Amino acid sequence: MFSKADVLLYIASLFLQESIQQNTSGPTIIPKADFNLKGETIEFCRVLHLPCSEIPPVIDYITSISNDQRHQIMDVGWKQYGNHTNRHDTAMSAILFCFEPDQTKDKQKSFDSTQTDAYNNIFDICEKPTTFLARRLHDSLQKGGEDLSYQSIMCTSTGDELSQFDKNFPSLKYKSFTEEIDKKLKDDDLKKFLKDLLTPPYRSNDKADDKKTADLVKLIPTGNNDKCTADATSQEFYDMMHKESFDQIKAVGEMWNKNNANVDIVAAIANRCASHLGSCFKRIFSFAMSPAKYFSAEADEWFTGKGDPIMSAGTRIVISRSEIDLADIITEYESSTKGNFESAMKGKLNEKDNPANVHLIDKLITGNKNNH
Repeated sequence: MFSKADVLLYIASLFLQESIQQNTSGPTIIPKADFNLKGETIEFCRVLHLPCSEIPPVIDYITSISNDQRHQIMDVGWKQYGNHTNRHDTAMSAILFCFEPDQTKDKQKSFDSTQTDAYNNIFDICEKPTTFLARRLHDSLQKGGEDLSYQSIMCTSTGDELSQFDKNFPSLKYKSFTEEIDKKLKDDDLKKFLKDLLTPPYRSNDKADDKKTADLVKLIPTGNNDKCTADATSQEFYDMMHKESFDQIKAVGEMWNKNNANVDIVAAIANRCASHLGSCFKRIFSFAMSPAKYFSAEADEWFTGKGDPIMSAGTRIVISRSEIDLADIITEYESSTKGNFESAMKGKLNEKDNPANVHLIDKLITGNKNNH
């Protein structure tokens, strides 16, 4: 017979295991369970009324709720309960005001320039994810290929996300991402593939089909340093890379790995497809096989300065994946590098010079699960 103490200890261990599992997998930010729109809007207004030097409470509040809940406050709650108390038409204008000199007092408060990055990233996490990614995509393309963030964003986006990018296109100079890609990039094969990603029908979201998997795995190129264009290999392989779902591509990769024990599919694609187009195909297979491994490796390259030139990869990953699989990415990073993700991020962002920004990113990393 077990004693009462043994039973209590066993129950406690189960709760501990569940807590560890929750904090090492899945998202780091989850919806607030007892969310009440009126009450949360009023609390948001209260936080924004604090002295502008007190940025951490603004950050703490925004990261305590999900992106959808932020939008409920900003799009609905603000009009009903908030703007008359804050003298601002929109919630974002109220947040911006918090980072500017106070014009309502005789003596203006000095603006702390170290808060600029924090404001930019607060703006990012208050936007819808596809709007945020569309702006990062635009920023990357403006560098004319010197920053490969555009490849990472486009090659890891679902069909639903790709369909939203042009709707959220931030440029006044170009009509669409298709036009911007044409103007800013030079490689014709790469441009064609990226434009195909942005052209309906977008990447499928279907589950893998066994028969299709068996057919598609036969299409993997056999030669080394092939151009891997539709003309050079096959239209079917090319179409697979921009039309098939990530689940289907993963199934193809798994079958390939099963049949070719000595060569991993990602390494095979890297060796067999040359140039920037091959880089895109490698990213697609790598992401499909394991999003956590893909983003962990990308973060490590950004932390160390080694690998492809990808600007601000760490903040993009933390912001865009915090409600998807950031905990998995952190767990994978710490397992594969034996380093600490949070410490690496603080070092890269320079905590001494950017305390508010580091506080914001840190809150997204540690998450809000323990608060709910």
